Amino acid sequence: MYAEMHILSHLVPTRNILFLHYCKKIEECTWVIADVSLSLDAIKLAPNPPNIWKFPSGCMIKEHTDFSCRVK
Repeated sequence: MYAEMHILSHLVPTRNILFLHYCKKIEECTWVIADVSLSLDAIKLAPNPPNIWKFPSGCMIKEHTDFSCRVK
């Protein structure tokens, strides 16, 4: 997914970010979902990229027999 991030300040330029969304079934009734972001501006400015990135984030979803889910 591609996004442009706008900060409500004339001092901060618009930033272009690419989000990678990954889902995987790790066992019966258990899924892991992870998101990782990468600044497209940092790639263009190499070898001196700015420090614009987000730590990976995600969750694990486990389905229960009573049709509910637990999210960690």
